[in-house]
Amino acid sequence: MFSVPVGGGTPTALGSFNGSNGTYPTGGLTLIGSTLYGTTSQGGASGYGTVFSIPVGGGTPTALGSFDGVNGENPCGSLTLISSTLYGTTWTGSAAYGTVFSIPVGGGTPTALGSFNGSNGEEPDGSLTLIGSTLYGTTVYGGANNDGTVFSIPVGGGTPTALAWFNGSSGAQPYGSLTLVGSTFYGTAAGGGASGEGTVFALNLGPSPEPSTLALLAAAALGLAACRRRRRGVV
Repeated sequence: MFSVPVGGGTPTALGSFNGSNGTYPTGGLTLIGSTLYGTTSQGGASGYGTVFSIPVGGGTPTALGSFDGVNGENPCGSLTLISSTLYGTTWTGSAAYGTVFSIPVGGGTPTALGSFNGSNGEEPDGSLTLIGSTLYGTTVYGGANNDGTVFSIPVGGGTPTALAWFNGSSGAQPYGSLTLVGSTFYGTAAGGGASGEGTVFALNLGPSPEPSTLALLAAAALGLAACRRRRRGVV
């Protein structure tokens, strides 16, 4: 982990991973009080990734929980805090399609709240968005066209429901998180669209069979592509 002044300067390393507390952090950080929380896509007790914490001022990251394959493997997205529990997704695990998990802020074994089966999505990547008592997110693959889905799952757990799926023209492989404005979700897809270079899409929470394209991205993000290649190699 690093910090850098808003005005610019040399990044400062706040802490480093050593394998046992995690390897390859990919998601963003979540601030709670004076502590930062995040995930690593590998490392930990079984090598499948960890949920960690580190003081804002820096120090050695603490592994709060490790993934074992049954509860998920390779978490990539950021964590969402609800009350005293952290929620997130794993790229694979539990039949290799990925999971939605929860873990207490104080640490423990991550609990798989729901698993993907391909038809409702495969390989979730972004963070989760809470509306009422329901969590929403995206999967990179799976769905009717294997181009990814927008899904929902109750906070208490259950089988994820595919609310919409991508078809190429509306986009393909949504990696990022969803942004809610009114009753509409907005997000980005890394591929698909008129030029095959990605889209910005919108999805109303009401009945809608497929996301609608708002605009085409000029080019896919190089950093995202590099992250995707690395994680596909890991899997």
